[in-house]
Amino acid sequence: MVKLKAKPNPKSKEYINNKDFTAAIAEWIALNKGKERPKWTTMPDYVGNGIMKIIDNFALKGRWRGYTYIDDMKSDAFLTCLKYIHNFNIEKSNNAFAYITQITKFAFRQFIDKENNQTAIKLKAVNESSPYNYNNIQLASSEDGE
Repeated sequence: MVKLKAKPNPKSKEYINNKDFTAAIAEWIALNKGKERPKWTTMPDYVGNGIMKIIDNFALKGRWRGYTYIDDMKSDAFLTCLKYIHNFNIEKSNNAFAYITQITKFAFRQFIDKENNQTAIKLKAVNESSPYNYNNIQLASSEDGE
Protein backbone atom coordinates (compact mmCIF):
# COMPACT_ATOMS: atom_id res chain seq x y z
CA MET A 1 0.00 0.00 0.00
CA VAL A 2 1.34 3.42 -0.95
CA LYS A 3 1.34 6.07 1.73
CA LEU A 4 0.17 9.46 0.61
CA LYS A 5 2.07 12.44 1.84
CA ALA A 6 0.15 14.76 4.07
CA LYS A 7 -0.64 18.12 2.57
CA PRO A 8 1.46 20.94 4.00
CA ASN A 9 -0.31 22.96 6.62
CA PRO A 10 -0.47 26.62 5.54
CA LYS A 11 -0.67 27.66 9.20
CA SER A 12 2.62 25.92 10.03
CA LYS A 13 5.68 28.06 10.80
CA GLU A 14 7.70 26.11 8.21
CA TYR A 15 5.16 26.57 5.40
CA ILE A 16 6.13 28.78 2.48
CA ASN A 17 3.47 29.82 -0.02
CA ASN A 18 5.27 29.37 -3.33
CA LYS A 19 3.18 31.96 -5.20
CA ASP A 20 3.82 34.65 -2.59
CA PHE A 21 7.48 33.66 -2.27
CA THR A 22 8.00 33.79 -6.05
CA ALA A 23 6.19 37.12 -6.29
CA ALA A 24 8.31 38.60 -3.47
CA ILE A 25 11.56 37.49 -5.10
CA ALA A 26 10.47 38.71 -8.54
CA GLU A 27 9.42 42.07 -7.10
CA TRP A 28 12.73 42.48 -5.25
CA ILE A 29 14.75 41.56 -8.34
CA ALA A 30 12.69 43.92 -10.53
CA LEU A 31 13.19 46.72 -8.01
CA ASN A 32 16.96 46.29 -8.28
CA LYS A 33 17.15 45.65 -12.02
CA GLY A 34 19.83 47.75 -13.65
CA LYS A 35 21.63 48.46 -10.40
CA GLU A 36 25.07 47.11 -9.66
CA ARG A 37 25.12 44.28 -7.17
CA PRO A 38 26.54 46.14 -4.13
CA LYS A 39 23.88 48.85 -4.47
CA TRP A 40 20.86 46.57 -4.26
CA THR A 41 18.21 47.32 -1.67
CA THR A 42 17.98 45.21 1.46
CA MET A 43 16.39 41.81 0.95
CA PRO A 44 12.85 41.64 2.33
CA ASP A 45 12.50 39.63 5.53
CA TYR A 46 9.94 37.35 3.88
CA VAL A 47 12.45 36.33 1.21
CA GLY A 48 15.35 35.85 3.62
CA ASN A 49 13.25 33.85 6.08
CA GLY A 50 11.83 31.79 3.23
CA ILE A 51 15.30 30.91 1.98
CA MET A 52 16.37 29.89 5.49
CA LYS A 53 13.25 27.74 5.94
CA ILE A 54 13.94 25.96 2.66
CA ILE A 55 17.56 25.32 3.62
CA ASP A 56 16.70 24.19 7.16
CA ASN A 57 14.05 21.75 5.96
CA PHE A 58 16.27 20.48 3.16
CA ALA A 59 19.00 19.75 5.70
CA LEU A 60 16.61 17.48 7.61
CA LYS A 61 16.53 14.96 4.76
CA GLY A 62 18.14 11.64 5.61
CA ARG A 63 20.91 12.02 3.07
CA TRP A 64 22.38 15.02 4.93
CA ARG A 65 21.70 14.08 8.56
CA GLY A 66 24.92 12.27 9.40
CA TYR A 67 27.29 15.11 8.67
CA THR A 68 28.85 16.82 11.67
CA TYR A 69 29.29 20.06 9.73
CA ILE A 70 25.63 20.50 8.71
CA ASP A 71 25.51 24.03 10.13
CA ASP A 72 28.46 25.00 7.95
CA MET A 73 26.70 23.44 4.97
CA LYS A 74 23.56 25.47 5.67
CA SER A 75 25.55 28.69 6.01
CA ASP A 76 27.36 28.00 2.77
CA ALA A 77 24.06 27.21 1.03
CA PHE A 78 22.54 30.49 2.25
CA LEU A 79 25.50 32.47 0.91
CA THR A 80 25.28 30.61 -2.38
CA CYS A 81 21.57 31.42 -2.63
CA LEU A 82 22.32 35.09 -2.03
CA LYS A 83 25.02 34.96 -4.67
CA TYR A 84 22.79 33.48 -7.39
CA ILE A 85 19.29 34.71 -6.53
CA HIS A 86 19.60 37.58 -9.00
CA ASN A 87 19.66 34.98 -11.82
CA PHE A 88 16.08 33.92 -11.09
CA ASN A 89 13.95 34.80 -14.10
CA ILE A 90 10.19 34.96 -13.54
CA GLU A 91 9.64 34.71 -17.31
CA LYS A 92 11.32 31.28 -17.46
CA SER A 93 9.96 29.80 -14.25
CA ASN A 94 7.35 30.70 -11.70
CA ASN A 95 8.74 28.37 -9.04
CA ALA A 96 11.26 30.15 -6.82
CA PHE A 97 10.97 27.37 -4.24
CA ALA A 98 12.44 24.84 -6.70
CA TYR A 99 15.13 27.31 -7.76
CA ILE A 100 16.30 27.84 -4.17
CA THR A 101 16.10 24.10 -3.46
CA GLN A 102 18.34 23.29 -6.43
CA ILE A 103 20.89 25.91 -5.40
CA THR A 104 20.85 24.42 -1.89
CA LYS A 105 21.32 20.88 -3.17
CA PHE A 106 24.30 21.82 -5.31
CA ALA A 107 25.80 23.92 -2.49
CA PHE A 108 25.55 20.96 -0.10
CA ARG A 109 27.18 18.63 -2.62
CA GLN A 110 29.94 21.12 -3.32
CA PHE A 111 30.60 21.60 0.40
CA ILE A 112 30.87 17.83 0.92
CA ASP A 113 33.29 17.57 -2.00
CA LYS A 114 35.43 20.32 -0.46
CA GLU A 115 35.42 18.56 2.91
CA ASN A 116 36.37 15.25 1.31
CA ASN A 117 39.26 16.93 -0.52
CA GLN A 118 40.46 18.54 2.71
CA THR A 119 40.29 15.19 4.51
CA ALA A 120 42.31 13.53 1.75
CA ILE A 121 44.93 16.29 1.96
CA LYS A 122 45.14 15.90 5.75
CA LEU A 123 45.52 12.13 5.53
CA LYS A 124 48.20 12.44 2.87
CA ALA A 125 50.11 14.94 5.01
CA VAL A 126 49.89 12.66 8.05
CA ASN A 127 51.07 9.65 6.06
CA GLU A 128 53.99 11.55 4.55
CA SER A 129 55.14 13.12 7.81
CA SER A 130 54.80 10.05 9.99
CA PRO A 131 57.43 7.30 10.23
CA TYR A 132 54.59 4.77 10.51
CA ASN A 133 52.50 3.57 7.61
CA TYR A 134 48.86 4.04 8.61
CA ASN A 135 47.52 2.55 5.39
CA ASN A 136 48.53 -1.01 6.23
CA ILE A 137 47.64 -1.21 9.91
CA GLN A 138 46.70 -4.75 10.91
CA LEU A 139 45.16 -5.71 14.16
CA ALA A 140 47.37 -7.90 16.30
CA SER A 141 46.08 -11.43 16.45
CA SER A 142 45.74 -13.19 19.74
CA GLU A 143 48.16 -15.98 20.66
CA ASP A 144 45.55 -18.72 20.52
CA GLY A 145 44.90 -18.04 16.82
CA GLU A 146 41.48 -16.45 17.01
